[in-house]
Amino acid sequence: AVILAHQSEGSLCDWLPYARRLASQGYFAFPIDFRGYGFSQVRSGSAANRFAGDLAAATKALRKLGKRKVFLAGASMGGIASLVAGVNVTPAVDGVVSISAPARFRGMDALKTVPRLRVPVLYLAAEGDDNAGYDFSKDAEAMHEATAAADKRLELVPGSLHGIGLVAASARAKAAVEGFLKGHP
Repeated sequence: AVILAHQSEGSLCDWLPYARRLASQGYFAFPIDFRGYGFSQVRSGSAANRFAGDLAAATKALRKLGKRKVFLAGASMGGIASLVAGVNVTPAVDGVVSISAPARFRGMDALKTVPRLRVPVLYLAAEGDDNAGYDFSKDAEAMHEATAAADKRLELVPGSLHGIGLVAASARAKAAVEGFLKGHP
């Protein structure tokens, strides 16, 4: 199973075309809405940004459905949440795909978290993706360097596409994600 985590200002609907593609390849694709997004319940205070907890709950739900292998794949905000969840979910997920993730966002700090990440991980970003005060390719490089997992990969692709748009429009990005999933059966 692959849990697809959306970027900020998005929802699970943004992942639907790619979820269909993964499903056609035999994966159980499970896009989610983070709390406060899409059809999800709005939370306030400190509970508003517990996105890694949302991924832990989604993982638990999939395991109750009998899914033994679970991957987290997230774009931007969903990417950093996937990295944090990848450290904290027990039993451990089978891998994490971080697409255009910032190193720090809404109380999450991947640079402090990924030194404890032991599951396989793919960092994917576009070389020219720098906006809103973030340089996503530099963040991907820094997180990759700080990651403890022996099975880690960094894939920087040409262009400036971000998050879900990068996976939607880049054949190389799709190949990186799908190759990572297939490489960890």
